[in-house]
Amino acid sequence: MMDFFKVFFENVERMPDTVAVSDAEKSLTYAELDALSGRVLDYLENENVGAEEVVLVKISRSAFHYACLLGVWKAGAVFAGIETGEPVEREKFIREDLKPRLVLDDALLERIFGERASGWAGAAPEICTTVRFSSILRALRGTPRGFSMNTAP
Repeated sequence: MMDFFKVFFENVERMPDTVAVSDAEKSLTYAELDALSGRVLDYLENENVGAEEVVLVKISRSAFHYACLLGVWKAGAVFAGIETGEPVEREKFIREDLKPRLVLDDALLERIFGERASGWAGAAPEICTTVRFSSILRALRGTPRGFSMNTAP
């Protein structure tokens, strides 16, 4: 299995103007996705967020969502995702359980990106990744469970 970053950066180099991810209202090319994720990386580095630290990603699903995730991965951090509008109890549990170093929400991303990064309607964007990540799963009784998985060869 090829390394995600190797493939991603090869695509940035070979076809920078090709759409990498899109939603109902916005498309990002490989070059744009790389540049936006670089802004997230810069912000995380300025906040001293580094390898293996958890970043809670609480943003609306959009093409910008994936720029955010890619920026977190570039920093070597892991992300835990929570949907905007999740019950307060669920978010509280996740925050207490994972103790994220930083929370990236829509308002923060709008400041980082310098433009509206939330609120696009439609189906969730599509992008394929194989990297180290952290996610929140809903158990049968509704209790979230965290896990971390390394898919690198």
